[in-house]
Amino acid sequence: MAEERRRYIRRSLMLKVVCLNADDPRRRMETTSTDISLGGIGLKIKNFMSRDLDLRIYGPSSRKPIMAKGTVVWQNLLKGRAGIQFTSIGWNDIKSLI
Repeated sequence: MAEERRRYIRRSLMLKVVCLNADDPRRRMETTSTDISLGGIGLKIKNFMSRDLDLRIYGPSSRKPIMAKGTVVWQNLLKGRAGIQFTSIGWNDIKSLI
């Protein structure tokens, strides 16, 4: 069995997420999350994503998104999944989701 390397417990949660390329905000992708933790978020993907992203995460009952920045730490196009590590997000914002 593979060793678990995650620092934080993840919560399975499906949220709307808009990903913007940090270098070119015109390049955007709308997707959904698979899980979230204090350290990052798992996403469903159809295309490869650039390394640095600006994220807009929409809570289950919120119309105003939570703003975050993240780095793609892994992506698997065959499985349609990617892992994003948060590089900037408000503590109260992430706490409200998990």
